[in-house]
Amino acid sequence: MRTHSGNTNEPSSSCGHAVTPPPNPPPAPTLADVVIALMNIIVDNARILQALAQNGIPVPQGHQDPLANKTYADFLKTHPPVFMRAEEPLEANDWLCTIEQKLGLIHCTDVQKTLYAAHQL
Repeated sequence: MRTHSGNTNEPSSSCGHAVTPPPNPPPAPTLADVVIALMNIIVDNARILQALAQNGIPVPQGHQDPLANKTYADFLKTHPPVFMRAEEPLEANDWLCTIEQKLGLIHCTDVQKTLYAAHQL
């Protein structure tokens, strides 16, 4: 005589044991989470570069580029947008392109660019 289990919706193996379905994958990160993570990495890299510059990389001697000594106030005079949120990836890309254009206007160092862009988040 054949026995019948009450639950017929569970898949079973050829041996009659119930097969456990694989777990669901974790949810995909939002665009805002990705942009925040990237900007945190950029800020961390800027801190590392600053530490290296202060502790071991020799400062070049001679004539310094006066255009490279721009301040955050100079950057703010270009009226850079503040990143609030983006519904679509292209919105975040547009913000990044605008920030790059504004940073190109003031001729600042790469470390300054990173710090100034991070302040606009």
